[in-house]
Amino acid sequence: MKLKTLSLAGLAIAAAMTFSTGAQATGFHSCEATDPDDWASVDALKEKVAEDGFEYRRHKPDGGCYEVYIKYTDDRIAEAYYHPVTLVLELIQRRGNVLYEAPEEVQTEEAE
Repeated sequence: MKLKTLSLAGLAIAAAMTFSTGAQATGFHSCEATDPDDWASVDALKEKVAEDGFEYRRHKPDGGCYEVYIKYTDDRIAEAYYHPVTLVLELIQRRGNVLYEAPEEVQTEEAE
């Protein structure tokens, strides 16, 4: 009986640890730290995605960036990382393969 109680407690702890890490960033790309109150609106983000020639699918905050799921030029889904304040396109990747990366000076100049 005591072993069964310990096993259930261990499972509960493991489940709590698993679910608590789900909200963390993926770590693939990160943007500079900014105040969330300064972030561009979702409507502005959607407009920028369209201006860049992509079809917006959905988005989420990730690593201090807007991570946007887009339909890429080959009509397959990719992840685009936009700076949340300037809406500069910093990176596009699919399954760990970088399809586009803005030059470092573009990322830093636009953020200033």
